[in-house]
Amino acid sequence: MYQPAAFPLGLIGPVQILWKPATSEPTDPRTVWVRVHPSIFDEVMAALEEAARGAAGSSKEQIPLQVKDVRDKLESFEIMGPLAGKVLRRVLRVTVSESPEKKQAFTALLSGDAAESPSDAVVAVNVYDPRLS
Repeated sequence: MYQPAAFPLGLIGPVQILWKPATSEPTDPRTVWVRVHPSIFDEVMAALEEAARGAAGSSKEQIPLQVKDVRDKLESFEIMGPLAGKVLRRVLRVTVSESPEKKQAFTALLSGDAAESPSDAVVAVNVYDPRLS
């Protein structure tokens, strides 16, 4: 990621971008998650807020952009290796509120061989905190 209007100078650092799929509801906002190392978080957040202010004021059609800090609402894990799925399946329990389809997809993803899973798979489910059980 770079400072707004500073490419190829003004490098902040590497980021990972995850798009949340659009729903069929036209009123649902499009969402993108930007994952960064904690050491550059403040600088990235400031750059995103600056870019959002510039984008909202420069277009003919006003597009509402919001930049939110969700560090205290999301967890992410990078577990690699041939037993990663088995470890996650034994530790994480999907909450009752999740749909049967999500539960089935989560179980299927973690049941198979790790080599069969897409390397860029992102699974968003609500799970129980294993430290509480």
